[in-house]
Amino acid sequence: MVIDKSTLALPLPTDELFARKEKFWRVELPKDFVDFMKKIMVVNQ
Repeated sequence: MVIDKSTLALPLPTDELFARKEKFWRVELPKDFVDFMKKIMVVNQ
């Protein structure tokens, strides 16, 4: 898979955003996944 580093997803993921999504979806995402998603989004800036 090729990642286009010129793209930007908004809003950038924060712990608060993940907490809201987890509450809405009624799930608890694995910490490793949350850290991975935050890292990927920052790299793509």
